[in-house]
Formats: sequence, C-alpha cells, structure tokens
Amino acid sequence: MDRNVVIVGSYCKGLFTKGSRLPRVGETVIHDRFFEGPGGKGSNQAVAAAKLGTQTQLLACVGDDAWGREAIEMYHIIKPNETEAALITGQNVSDVESAFRAGDWFLKRGVGLALITLGARGSVLVGKEHKLHFPAPSVMASDTTGAGDVFSGAFLAECAAGTALEEAIRFASHAAALSTTRLGVIDAIPDRASVLAHMKQDVLCKE
Repeated sequence: MDRNVVIVGSYCKGLFTKGSRLPRVGETVIHDRFFEGPGGKGSNQAVAAAKLGTQTQLLACVGDDAWGREAIEMYHIIKPNETEAALITGQNVSDVESAFRAGDWFLKRGVGLALITLGARGSVLVGKEHKLHFPAPSVMASDTTGAGDVFSGAFLAECAAGTALEEAIRFASHAAALSTTRLGVIDAIPDRASVLAHMKQDVLCKE
C-alpha cells in the first residue's frame, strides 16, 4: 500500500558561490559564479521525495521576508550522517566498522534501525537482524551539497511506496550519487527514471 510522506523541517534560501579556491584568513577572493536557490534540510528532503514520485507534504516555518514569502513511528529508523552519529553517540565515526559500532549504540537505546551515511564510503544499516554496508555508486562528483538530503528524500519515497528496505537504500544511494554530478541542490535532484537508469547501468558495468 502506498503511503504519503510528511516532513517536518527547515526551509531556507541557499546562496552559492563557486571559484577556483577558498580565501586565506583575512583575504577577499572574487569567485566566478554566484547563484541562489531554495534549500533547507527539510525542504531538500521533501522535494527529493516528491520528485521521485511520492505524495509529500512539508511542515516548515518561513520568514516574513522576500525569500520567506517566495517559499509560501517516532525513531523507528534514525538516519544520521557520520558527523551527526559521532555527536550523538560520543564515538568516532569515520569508517564502516566505527559506523557499525555507532549503530549498535542506537539499538541499545531502543532505536529499531540505524541507517548511517558515510559520504563517499556509502552507508551502513544496523538492526537486530541487519548489519550491512552499502557502497556508494561511482560517479564524477562536482558538488556534494545536499547529497545527504537527497538520500533521505529518496529513501523515504521508496519506503512509502512499499519498496523493500535494502532496495530502498540502494535506490537512495544512486539518487544521492547522481545529485553530486550537478551544481546546487534542488536543481541537482534526479528524477526517478534517471535513478533507475543509473542503477541498471551500474549492474551492467559489474557483470
């Protein structure tokens, strides 16, 4: 049975610059590109879930300014990235094995499943009957901004559609990887057909 996704989170306006290098302390550097677009972790995840085919609602506060007007099972699964997992657990989370240990920490405190993303190292799933590593698909990344949010939105979309857990994680991994091949966040979110095509191509390359 299909289910709707409701996300409670932030909506922000993203301001992006791109240049050849970062400034040194006290230095002013003129970058060659500037652009703006909608963003915020809740918004990014909601757009990703909706763009990938799920009926989605976002509950968020917006400011009374130009940008704000423009926008106009609790803890059954927890999905932190490695930095968030480290902050919550107090443990170093820097690779697959340490992510497994962090996942065990969550389970001991009553969480049903811990899905921890590790950037280019992929993600791990830890549960009473799960301890799995999902490698990240290989892509030529140019901008990783918002990739974690795309992963979350894609994962929620697949879960809401009734997709099996492990397959939903694989789908989310490909969606997030594809999003890093384009600049920005919202404009970089792939549609469902692109994700499925990338998954198929990945299988063919491994055969």
